[in-house]
Order: sequence, then C-alpha cells, then structure tokens
Amino acid sequence: MNTSRRLRPLRAASPVAPNGHELLFCAVCQVSIASSEVASGEARRTPRGRTFCGVCATATPEERERRREELEAEFADDAPVAVPAPIEVPVAAPPPLPRERSYEEEILERRVGELERNLFRANARIARLEEKFDEIQKRLG
Repeated sequence: MNTSRRLRPLRAASPVAPNGHELLFCAVCQVSIASSEVASGEARRTPRGRTFCGVCATATPEERERRREELEAEFADDAPVAVPAPIEVPVAAPPPLPRERSYEEEILERRVGELERNLFRANARIARLEEKFDEIQKRLG
C-alpha cells in the first residue's frame, strides 16, 4: 500500500451529501469509486481534493500515467456527436421532404468529432502536467 503523505483516507476528509450518499470518481482513471473502497480506506483523497480509487492510490506515478493513457485510448472514439434538434412543424404545413446531407456537411461533422477527441486528449495532458508541476513545486519547497 502506498504510504505517501499526499494521500490520506477518503472517509476522514470527505463531506457527505445530505442524502447520505456521495458519487466519487477517480482523478486518474475516471472510474466511479465503490462505497466499499471508501469504507475500507482504500480510496484516497489528495490535499487538493482529488480522489484516487484503490488501484490508483497504490500505483506508482508511471503506472497511473499508463492506466490513464490506456483509458484515454479506449474512450477516444467516444466523443459525442452533434444531433440536430427536431424542428416543430405546424399541423397545417406538409412535412418537409428529407434532405440528403452534402459532402461538405459530412466532412465538417467528422472534423468536429476529431476536434472534440483532440480537446479531450489535450485536457488530459494539461491535468497530467499540472500534477507534475505541483509535485515539483512541493519538492522545491
């Protein structure tokens, strides 16, 4: 088990929601943290408020980075696709004829998907760099 001073048991530092339940996700792998992990103390919270699941809390920084990259690769194609909102047609008007999308519209839609996936990856890299920057600042005092 990782005995790092940066990670402390989650149940001691976590405020509970009014209904008695709290939905937590790991800052590294983005999976939900089971209540059994919270109860056993496997799940940890950093001083800055990030939560780590039991696997990531005991992993080395290299293992956490590898795990995050694997999950990013798995969900890279899972970016949401824009769905146009339905247009309400008055009852008296005949329904519009179906329109085929043009070649340009298809290219633009694919490009938007690519940009959304790139944004997801960039945000993950920024979060990783911020964590490394925080670690370096702590080491330097």
